[in-house]
Amino acid sequence: MDELSGYIRGTAINGLVNGALMTLGLVVIGVPLAVPIGVLTFFGGFFPIVGAIAVGALAALVALVARDRLPRSSWSV
Repeated sequence: MDELSGYIRGTAINGLVNGALMTLGLVVIGVPLAVPIGVLTFFGGFFPIVGAIAVGALAALVALVARDRLPRSSWSV
């Protein structure tokens, strides 16, 4: 039972770090709904590979849809 609790604890920490970094990155570039996407990233961490791809695609879709509403300075390369 210690192995299972260690796995869940490690996955939760990994999801927390990923969610926090995703939220921070999306806030910096000005994407709307950054916090809900960060929360979804946390929960997506519990589904290896599939969760990360699905949440990453959602974040990219939101960023692309919101592109016209963002200031141009945040999108300059």
